Amino acid sequence: MPIFRFRLKIDLTLLVISNLYKLTLFITREFARFLADGLEYARNGKICHFLLSEIGRLHLLRFIFPKFMFLNS
Repeated sequence: MPIFRFRLKIDLTLLVISNLYKLTLFITREFARFLADGLEYARNGKICHFLLSEIGRLHLLRFIFPKFMFLNS
């Protein structure tokens, strides 16, 4: 039984490590979309509404991925 637990722990660790790059790409893609949407809204004069909705979405991302958010400055 202990060998099975050890094997399961290694498999789960490898699964998490192999998916970290996907999480990093997701966060980077969300931030890039945030910047692109901000420029579009600024051109259209709707920056206040955009900021309120996008700041809420970034806080949601921070809640979902607290350990991986490097935008906490």
